Amino acid sequence: MVSYIGDLLLLFTFLSILVASVSYYYEAVLGFENKVPISEPIHNRSADSLVGCAMSCGSGCKCFNFNHHTGMCISYQSCHAFNMTKNEFGWQLYYRLPLNTLDTDDCQKDPCLNGATCTNTPGSFNCTCDAGWTGILCNEDINECLAIPCQNGGTCSNSDGSFTCTCAGGFTGVRCNE
Repeated sequence: MVSYIGDLLLLFTFLSILVASVSYYYEAVLGFENKVPISEPIHNRSADSLVGCAMSCGSGCKCFNFNHHTGMCISYQSCHAFNMTKNEFGWQLYYRLPLNTLDTDDCQKDPCLNGATCTNTPGSFNCTCDAGWTGILCNEDINECLAIPCQNGGTCSNSDGSFTCTCAGGFTGVRCNE
């Protein structure tokens, strides 16, 4: 795994230098490993390397995915965090940025959902989820009932970002513990 990350960083550095000669560089987006946009691709082809994938991206390309295990390269006109799929092993997303682009506050776009707090990072953002939510954008409900929070024979019902206990046998309280 350490070798894979080192190889990826080396390739990314080489990619940044090489692609800079055509006025753009591509930045790996942390947090979007093993994810692929669901938007319609411009190209879907094999590439011999990360650099080859970047070079084939073309002028209309805003981002691309490269799978380091299969050598597949997918180019897109538009890439938004809301349009990502999950669990596509081996993929890494790279965004194209003009060399003169200053870092912008990605949190101004309100990408985090369900009351989450957004923290801007260079070229990206991180969401800190409120209780009951998980996922990159805090859009995945945590099933609190799996932790069996209801006591004394109470029945748990999961809801978006929360849960409720239906108490049995005269017990009361949020967790049927009174």
